[in-house]
Amino acid sequence: MLRSTLVIFLCTLGLWHFLAILVFVGPQNPFTETMRERVERYINPIFTQNWRLFAPEPSLSDFKFWYRCRDEHKNWSPWIDPAASLLAKHKDNRLSYRGKLLYIYNNISTGLYNKAVNIGYRSDCQNINNDCETKILAEIERTEEYALAKRYSSDLCKSQFAMLSRSTTAVEFRTVEMSIKPFSQRENENFKMTKKFFNYPVAMLR
Repeated sequence: MLRSTLVIFLCTLGLWHFLAILVFVGPQNPFTETMRERVERYINPIFTQNWRLFAPEPSLSDFKFWYRCRDEHKNWSPWIDPAASLLAKHKDNRLSYRGKLLYIYNNISTGLYNKAVNIGYRSDCQNINNDCETKILAEIERTEEYALAKRYSSDLCKSQFAMLSRSTTAVEFRTVEMSIKPFSQRENENFKMTKKFFNYPVAMLR
């Protein structure tokens, strides 16, 4: 009895799903119009698709987060890309956990850049001059995105300088917008990708 009831239920459910799909993708007529509202509540959002599934809009640029450290002698380290080694290991094994860790760097760089752009758009500066730039950078320093980037880069600097018996007195970071090689240029080894740098205020550490 239980088995036959289950079979009837599954067949009814399958029939309803088949009819719902026909109504959803079929041409409009008086019958489909009477059922469309109920069908759409069933189809959306689980079974709907859009063209992004088949032809997503390709990214035109990639964002990276770079930082550098200053020691007690006011010497700056070279700019460091913290995701470089992690990205190389991820490419060797796409199924590893490192792909999730790369989201951290991506969120820091894109979050900081987007916040800076929004602040620049919202500023009441008519022309970009030194006073206007100082005002924008001061507002950026008060954001959570800047605080996160400062905390993250300072932890990395302290860890690296500790191994060299040096102390960290300041950190500086930047977002790097790098152009992506177009698919049409994939075989062109001489293709040069452009880089745009956005430096943020130096963060002094106690």
